[in-house]
Amino acid sequence: MGMEADKDQPEDKSENESQDESVGVRLQLRVALALTDYNLSDLWVAYFGITGALNEQDITAWLTGRKDLPRSQVALLGLAADELLEQSGYDLRVTPQPHHPKP
Repeated sequence: MGMEADKDQPEDKSENESQDESVGVRLQLRVALALTDYNLSDLWVAYFGITGALNEQDITAWLTGRKDLPRSQVALLGLAADELLEQSGYDLRVTPQPHHPKP
């Protein structure tokens, strides 16, 4: 009986970690849009321009937590937000930047 309860738990924790990452990117995207003069349509245009495959309604549903997106699309949304932040003069990034220690 205890074994059956364990079947309901995901075996691979990477799925949960991916969801946690998605939540972090979602929050950062919302902050990026709040900081800049850009809106969701602007984010979608930037995202679509770098091969994003989803429509604006899908992105809205994801930003409000009503829909999960593939990790690859979340990454593209992060890159699109980075472009908008850069165009607005912010030295902030949604996507993680590699750490290069100074010599």
